[in-house]
Amino acid sequence: MDNDSERFEANWLRFAIERERIIRIPPDVIAEGRKRIAVIGAGISGLCSLKHLLEKPQFSPVVFEQNSKVGGVWYYTRNAFNDDGTPSHSGVYENLMTNGPKELMMFPGFPHDQKRDSYLHHKQMFDYIEQFTDFHEMKTYIKFNTVTTNIRPVKGDNNQINWNVTYCERHSPDVTETEIFDGVIVCNGHYAKGIIPDIEGINHFTGDVIHSKEYRRPDVYKGKRVLIIGASFSGMDISFDVAKTAKQVYMSHRHEAYKTELPSNVLQRLNVRQIAEGNKVVFKDGSEANIDSIILCTGYSYDFPFLADDVMQVRNERLTPLYKHLVHIKYPNLLFVGIPKCVSYFIQAHEQARAAVAILEGHIQLPSEQEMLKDAEEDFRQKKNEFNLTELQAHYMGKGDLQWRLNEAHAKLCGFDKLPQVFADMQCSVQKSRSADFGAFRKINYFFKDSKSFGIQKIN
Repeated sequence: MDNDSERFEANWLRFAIERERIIRIPPDVIAEGRKRIAVIGAGISGLCSLKHLLEKPQFSPVVFEQNSKVGGVWYYTRNAFNDDGTPSHSGVYENLMTNGPKELMMFPGFPHDQKRDSYLHHKQMFDYIEQFTDFHEMKTYIKFNTVTTNIRPVKGDNNQINWNVTYCERHSPDVTETEIFDGVIVCNGHYAKGIIPDIEGINHFTGDVIHSKEYRRPDVYKGKRVLIIGASFSGMDISFDVAKTAKQVYMSHRHEAYKTELPSNVLQRLNVRQIAEGNKVVFKDGSEANIDSIILCTGYSYDFPFLADDVMQVRNERLTPLYKHLVHIKYPNLLFVGIPKCVSYFIQAHEQARAAVAILEGHIQLPSEQEMLKDAEEDFRQKKNEFNLTELQAHYMGKGDLQWRLNEAHAKLCGFDKLPQVFADMQCSVQKSRSADFGAFRKINYFFKDSKSFGIQKIN
């Protein structure tokens, strides 16, 4: 390994254990004519993007955030609706703990309290995000309670594409304003619009049906027979949570039976075939059950209500035209951070945002439009052939080393070093422990030994 790579890995280890402030250029030495950049959303991806923008003297960023606080999905609301009756952006529930260790869920240069266990309660995560925002004095750049309603390309000087960003105050939707920007980074996440499956007979079900985004507390289901549809992380975690008070939980999914130990009142079933006779569920294996409530843990759809179809197309959860899951192919000054699903997303969002800002600087030579379109098709074809992924999984990075390949592609494009291998190794260990014993995987603490290795410690 060369000296530059060793230095890079050593710096990443330091970023994991030491706090470092943003290095800002003093305002009095910043040149006039800075590029105005709009950032949509102040969740993890938006804050990472803002941090990188603030480190560059040529940018003047503005973040548009629909909530009253930063954090995106980590901004917990006790109910599924905001005070004004609009749906909450967050699907965080009362007892939610992180599904990854804090060592992978940190902003580089701003580590968590080292005295805490690796797995944190959502309130601890939100407090950490707010501390990061305050530490770097970011809130002055964020327009809170502001809904972005429309983003349109317009021709500026020398036929350059600029962007009209139209927005409104959340409580005054009829009063809009429009500002012009030199570039846009979209960071509105992919956990806002729940997928509602088409299940025969569900419209006639006599009990209550919610999406996991609306789930908050297990006491609502005390003594009830509850059907959980879907068994990815949220389905599994909510099944464990609901089982604390429910009489019986049926966890229905399309996979082979999970080997992990489940609570005694949780039963696995194949997918639902239909809802019959009011509250009777018929599963695809022919078994039946009477239930009181249904929780749909069926995932989320990408949603960009502020982008017209002639700008961005979303078909079967595949976003086009998008290069490296990051750059709009027709409009390279429109970038998307946080599109990949099932990634170690704090460090990945940091690196994606870093690449997005580097591209906005104008120093990165992107391929031609045709070459980028060809690359996007080849990327999808390769994932389809290698991992048997469908179009619905075009941006899914939870198979093999896909998320680390993407990081390497961004690094190569922008002349960065890829993330140190220790992060991938730790992530692999986390995934194995989750699969082996879901009920106990959080009883492990992780720590970095050095820039190439990590250790674990079991909690009694």
